[in-house]
Amino acid sequence: MKSQLYVVPAQLVHKYWHMAEPHLKLAIEKGNGEFELNDLRYVCSRGEQQLLMVMRDDKCHCAFTTIFYNFPKFRTCYISYIGGRNTVEGMEQFKQWANDSGCDRITGSAVTESVAKLWSKLYGFERK
Repeated sequence: MKSQLYVVPAQLVHKYWHMAEPHLKLAIEKGNGEFELNDLRYVCSRGEQQLLMVMRDDKCHCAFTTIFYNFPKFRTCYISYIGGRNTVEGMEQFKQWANDSGCDRITGSAVTESVAKLWSKLYGFERK
């Protein structure tokens, strides 16, 4: 079955959080202590960040959160946390969603060199 990206509306984050939580928990554990899991759920439920899930066979295989930043010359979609196993088609759908949301670019931070190389190989991300 094909992967499908779902953008969870802020008012429904509480309903679908349990599906994304295991993936985001691992991502937060690898972070630098910016958020705890409940903090991330809270900002997503307020619409300050967006919760996205890549689903296949009614199961969440990848979850991530994003933040929009507006700069004078462009709008970027920053991936704040990502966990699980994304697919190329899931990432393509994400790129289209970001573009449809008015973003000129997508950025994120990799905590290890191996993750940076993986994103480059799989999704064409460039190191900055």
